[in-house]
Amino acid sequence: MDTVQPDLRAVEARRLAGLSATGAGALLILASPLYVLPGPPPTLLDAAGFADFAARTSAAAITTKLTDALYIAGLVVFIAALRRLLKGKHPWTGDVVLASGTLHAALVLVGDVLAGAAALDATASPDPSAVRALTEASLLAFGDIGSITAALFLAAIATGLLASSPGGHWLGWAALALTLLNLAAVPALYLGSDYMETVISGGSRAAGVYSYISSATGLLYSLWLILLGVWILRNKALRSPGGPRKPQPEQARLPQRAPSDDGQLGRGGEIPSERGE
Repeated sequence: MDTVQPDLRAVEARRLAGLSATGAGALLILASPLYVLPGPPPTLLDAAGFADFAARTSAAAITTKLTDALYIAGLVVFIAALRRLLKGKHPWTGDVVLASGTLHAALVLVGDVLAGAAALDATASPDPSAVRALTEASLLAFGDIGSITAALFLAAIATGLLASSPGGHWLGWAALALTLLNLAAVPALYLGSDYMETVISGGSRAAGVYSYISSATGLLYSLWLILLGVWILRNKALRSPGGPRKPQPEQARLPQRAPSDDGQLGRGGEIPSERGE
């Protein structure tokens, strides 16, 4: 009789999802001082002043872009593992998590490449027009478009959590709250690039109170990601599609029908016995 074997792939997916989410969130929190310590940048309308600010903070800016690359690496592993965990009971939710999360990760990398190029240009003799152009090009990836893809990603995870065990419902509601905060950032596009840059950098001179809300959203997302990873690691009930392997009932063996001496099948499918003459 066969014994029930644990689904090792489910255990592996749960561990990968939990560890990658926890590591990615912790990495964002550890790197957060690099975003805050340089202070708010000058207005983009002051191209020379902004280029000088970029030159003074280029080392911190480049470090944050490398940190983002490591964060995205962990996020991709988390997305793939979470999709496997959601695929069993909520296949469409897992597919949306995979598609929206991958798209969001790609947009963050695009923004990092453009902002990193601006920081690299500022390390030597910065060209104010080039630094401003590269910075403005990165704003949509970090800002409005990135906020929309992040909102879809968080909403898909929230749907899966709210439809799963009750223990994860509070994480699902938290994901919905983060979804609304990301959508609230979208109208900033209509207030100009200077406003968007100030919001993203965490300054307050042009964006007012909303810039602090934006900074709080990033911190809350990092904490939520860590808590989600810990919850996944502790929740052993999470399984990938199929769950534990169930023993298959043995099929009744049918008697084989063999041809008789004259080429015909024996009666009842039995092999005819040899008869001596």
